[in-house]
Amino acid sequence: MLISTVLALSEFFSGNFPNIYWYPNWYLGNPYHYLIGPVVPTVLTILNIKHQILNIYLGLIGTSFLVGTLGIYLFLRDWGAGKLQAVVSGILYTVLPAGFFLLNLQNGLNHIAFGFLPFAFLLFRRFILRENSLRTFLLVFILTTMFLTSVSVILPLVIGFVAIVFAERKSYSHEKTGKTILLIILSLLLSTLWYTPKFWWVIAANPSVGGVPLGKLIWSILQFLLQFLPLVLAIFVIRLKKYKFEGYFLFGLLFFASFLFLSIVRFMSDPDFVMDWISFGLEMQFSLAVMLGNLLAKFLIFNFQFSMKISNFKFQINNVKLFIVCMGLLFSIAISLLIIKGLFVNLGSDYQSSITSILKKNVKENERVFLSGSSVFFINSKLNIRQVRGGVDQNSIHPFWAMGAYQIREGENSDLAYGWLRTFGVSYILVHDKDLPAGRQESKEPFYDFKHPEKFASCHPEFISGSRAIEIPKSIRQAQDPEFTEGQVRNDNDCVDSALFQLVKKDNGDMLYMVSNSSIGRIADLYILNVQKPKNGADNQSINNYISLFKRPLAVNSALQNRKPNEISFEENIKQGEVISLAVTYDKLWNLADGKGRIVSDSLGNMVIIPKDTGLQRFTIAYKRSFLDLAIPLGLSMVIAIILIKYQKIAPYIKKRLPKIHVGLGEKEDY
Repeated sequence: MLISTVLALSEFFSGNFPNIYWYPNWYLGNPYHYLIGPVVPTVLTILNIKHQILNIYLGLIGTSFLVGTLGIYLFLRDWGAGKLQAVVSGILYTVLPAGFFLLNLQNGLNHIAFGFLPFAFLLFRRFILRENSLRTFLLVFILTTMFLTSVSVILPLVIGFVAIVFAERKSYSHEKTGKTILLIILSLLLSTLWYTPKFWWVIAANPSVGGVPLGKLIWSILQFLLQFLPLVLAIFVIRLKKYKFEGYFLFGLLFFASFLFLSIVRFMSDPDFVMDWISFGLEMQFSLAVMLGNLLAKFLIFNFQFSMKISNFKFQINNVKLFIVCMGLLFSIAISLLIIKGLFVNLGSDYQSSITSILKKNVKENERVFLSGSSVFFINSKLNIRQVRGGVDQNSIHPFWAMGAYQIREGENSDLAYGWLRTFGVSYILVHDKDLPAGRQESKEPFYDFKHPEKFASCHPEFISGSRAIEIPKSIRQAQDPEFTEGQVRNDNDCVDSALFQLVKKDNGDMLYMVSNSSIGRIADLYILNVQKPKNGADNQSINNYISLFKRPLAVNSALQNRKPNEISFEENIKQGEVISLAVTYDKLWNLADGKGRIVSDSLGNMVIIPKDTGLQRFTIAYKRSFLDLAIPLGLSMVIAIILIKYQKIAPYIKKRLPKIHVGLGEKEDY
């Protein structure tokens, strides 16, 4: 499902490079480099000669499994494992079904980055045992490549490094700790040349869907550090019990225990959030491949390395064991193939074609539509269309999109939903319904996010279930029945025609509504800058105060024109006390390229242009990256690189001024 989001971002990269700084299709606009690293879009752009980007990307994901298999083989062989175990572990990593299953819920970027992880572990182990300049360079290169593919690989990388250090504690020198930290920092700084410094602030302050205020940044960091608690506990238990394992088996055990514990904690905190607590499936599959490969290889060697007569009873028993193992592998392969087949079916369903056709015929360029469910993720791989939601929620910068989207999907109040839709400049909303009268087919949408779809329905009997009651919007209550009390509801046979939402197209349970008087660009009263921000998503008064200051949409002949994705041009006749309100995410990197005035943010995070003059005004605003976004990470990278090169001279100087730190990995301890 989320694979389509990578296709959309990659096609945008291919079609608009180098003007790719701003992505207008998600979250009312968002910096493009916050949404995806450059590695996959670049590779897909180079390989997409015959416009088969989906097949190429799926091939890239499949290749990552093969690369991971080779990496596991080399990693285990370098650590002293036998050929049989290395081969078995590599095969298990490929055929176990968890990785393929997660492709239904993830975008595949983590899979691709994960393919490089065994090579990173291989280089890191060699680095801590026998350091040289080539290994240092290769380690920095592969870490940077992984980060520029997906930053989600940072956690398994760090946990893996700690597990390797513990498994090799007899040979590990504490002096390598400083260098290891510097290597990771250098790789992060090099990747920051793409992501920019603010990116790390955004993901640290916005770790969950819907965002977290920046004031909770410290708490977010503490939550991140708590993720290493299971690894510390596992190390403590192993040291206490004096278990003896091969180094690579101990590494796999620590890696598996860490992510199993994190998965259990996430499950207990929110069992309904399936995508969250199964998200570490690939990490556990990797560690299981290492451990099961070791056990399975020992089983095969112990039972079949000597010859026996076929009549021997023990040989027959061993054959039964081998048969069970082979059947288990075949079952795993069969499950994986079924998952892959289902993945291809989902990516090319008739439902997707139907939704694409509806939107293509009705939603014009420079109009925004509100989508929910699976269409959020696949539509931009098929149409260049703007929407409120997107595929990388945790990296969005608009402060209120998630709050408003929640009320639109799950709230009961039509007036509130209408207010949020106008705030976001939404011209159309696609509603999916499954609670329909007999004889009508429900929507084929697999995710019914709209808890109260009736709040959008007009007085059309064929679209409304007779068992439901509709809350009459406040604006309609006042216009048609001044004595109608707050919160009162009417049954369907008493419903009124809604002036807020007009049905444009119906296809069984999929209904496209036009949102009245809503547009991305609008002329507003200057007082809009003084409106208080909503206390929460249900703050109807603040939202109504906000939209009441919209005077008119931008004139038809001066509608928003995008010369480039990171530019917006328009002209309008401005009167005294008027400003241009744009339902576009404000960012300080937006600047006026043409026209006189200044760009500011309103209380809801939308962009406002305050013109300097009145009369007919022409404006072009452009989004450009700051020089400091490149200078800061580049300068710091050079400093870290110099420290690494001169580390032997600098380290003694630092040690004199810092207390000696012990991490509890005594060199004389055995395992």
